[in-house]
Amino acid sequence: IRAIISRGQSSLGGPETEDVMYLDDCPHGWLFRYVAVVIRHSGTGTTACGLLNGRPTLIVPFFGE
Repeated sequence: IRAIISRGQSSLGGPETEDVMYLDDCPHGWLFRYVAVVIRHSGTGTTACGLLNGRPTLIVPFFGE
């Protein structure tokens, strides 16, 4: 798996492939321990969790943020 997309409460995504896995709501504190980098929207909770887990993060804001 090269990418894990956390849908949260949205219906984001398409079919899973051998490279992409989609998750419904998932605790970031657990997930971020297992990833190399976090690409996310600009939420403060996600920012803090990425920093606490020592993961590099890239912010890609959604419309209106």
